[in-house]
Amino acid sequence: MPAGTAPTVPRGSPASTTSPSPTCTACIAWGCATFSSPAPPSAAGPPPRWPYATRRGIITGLVLVDAVGVDVPGEPIRDFFALDARGVAEYAWHDSQRFYVDPAGVPADQLAARAADMATMRTLAGDPYMHDPKLLRRLRHVDVPTLLVWGESDRIVTPAYGAAYAGAFANGRLEVIPEAGHLPHIEQPAATFAAIDRHLHAAGSPATSA
Repeated sequence: MPAGTAPTVPRGSPASTTSPSPTCTACIAWGCATFSSPAPPSAAGPPPRWPYATRRGIITGLVLVDAVGVDVPGEPIRDFFALDARGVAEYAWHDSQRFYVDPAGVPADQLAARAADMATMRTLAGDPYMHDPKLLRRLRHVDVPTLLVWGESDRIVTPAYGAAYAGAFANGRLEVIPEAGHLPHIEQPAATFAAIDRHLHAAGSPATSA
């Protein structure tokens, strides 16, 4: 890809969640993307003390979609690993009947792959679970325009959690998507991408993903 460009967000589908690079101008974190530990531009380089969002001219806008990563008193992150298939459908989706998958009907190889994915996710979730206890108070240093898009029916991390998250940024705001759960870009892609487009255009950033 030529220098100075970044991949375009595909309409109607989740974007890539690769690490910020020196050429991207807007960073979009989808789903349970923890914001506290971005990778450096070079794998050989040391990890940064703070996300690249504070480096003016590298990232000029942020979008987080139903993200975890902070500790909000009174709004705990739902323990995803304690949920069975029905619980995942009830807590993660607005239309739980549509997205419920009965494990009895899933082929054995797919169940094995899901189990491996869950083991990886459990490792990434860390301890404390899916958050950095110090991150919320540090977000005031991030002053680029930041949009948090939230599914109104998300019960993994509620809209109240999202409001506290948005309020911690120096220039953050929350936009709630009706009839959507933890993955609004899947349940309500048109409304989700419209909200992101409005934010990026207002922030003066092209619709790109990091």
